[in-house]
Amino acid sequence: MQKTYQSTYIRGDGQVVKIDFVDNVSFEIVPCFVYGNFYVYPDTNAGGKWKFTKPKLEINEINNFDHECNGNLKNLCRMTRCWKENCNVLISGFLIDTLAYNFFKKKRKTNMSNNSLMVSEFFNYLKSQDRGKNYWLAPGSKQKVYRRGMFEHKALLAYKLSIKAITAEIQGDLHLANSLWKEIYGSKF
Repeated sequence: MQKTYQSTYIRGDGQVVKIDFVDNVSFEIVPCFVYGNFYVYPDTNAGGKWKFTKPKLEINEINNFDHECNGNLKNLCRMTRCWKENCNVLISGFLIDTLAYNFFKKKRKTNMSNNSLMVSEFFNYLKSQDRGKNYWLAPGSKQKVYRRGMFEHKALLAYKLSIKAITAEIQGDLHLANSLWKEIYGSKF
């Protein structure tokens, strides 16, 4: 990579090689080796070690269950990522996917047609997670997905805002409802 991108800043960071181009575009590349149905990749943190991941199992499980959920699983994951970005929530996208999957499995409500109620129930689910729990098992692979930080308090705040937004929707005050949803998701969503 150094030979190909001689005038570009390249550095290693844990599991990835970061390439920063002059036009402010960055790429994170994870070098890996295919080994059966999983991938082996290096982790330079804490003296270095080899790790493995099984993304195909996870992708297949999410896709299959999203189909059962009429697309609601992936929609909820996308919406939750908007909340994460807007409110600076310390939660990975992979943990969002895992918890959304668990939410639908636990609720057994795979055909939720009201997005407002769905996300409100999900924020309620997130705020109720065990704060002492450090990891959850990924769908499909059952690999550990670790928490990055505490997200439960911000989920509680989002839950309270979502209840106010739903109440405003019911009362016909769509301006207030939209304003409250923007507090949760930002204007991008």
